[in-house]
Amino acid sequence: MKPSQKGVSLIELMLAVAVFVVGSASVAHLFIGARSAVLFSLQNNQAVFLAKEGIEEIRAARNNLGFDKLESSFHQITLDGIEFTRSIEVTKEDEQALITSSVEWESLKGEESLSISEILTDWDSGESNNNE
Repeated sequence: MKPSQKGVSLIELMLAVAVFVVGSASVAHLFIGARSAVLFSLQNNQAVFLAKEGIEEIRAARNNLGFDKLESSFHQITLDGIEFTRSIEVTKEDEQALITSSVEWESLKGEESLSISEILTDWDSGESNNNE
């Protein structure tokens, strides 16, 4: 008759449970990391669209109201429960304006921000009278 091996099967069971726990924790960590990356990407894309929209608002104002009416602005915008703050800075010099649209928001990683800049010209000021 062989000696009893009950202790070895208990150690094997404990080792199997430990391997399962470590594997499960790794999968959970990967899932949580992937989810936070997707959320950050979504918020970043929303911020880019808001910044571009700010530049387009200033371009529309230039086209409809005139270059002299361009002004800086500040907006609070909530999308999908996230509060974004967009500020548009207009810096005029001669017949050009530097438009900087900045967006800030609070993500899981902390405070995030991005800026987009574009130069607009006073294209209407170059009109000349050719009746001479």
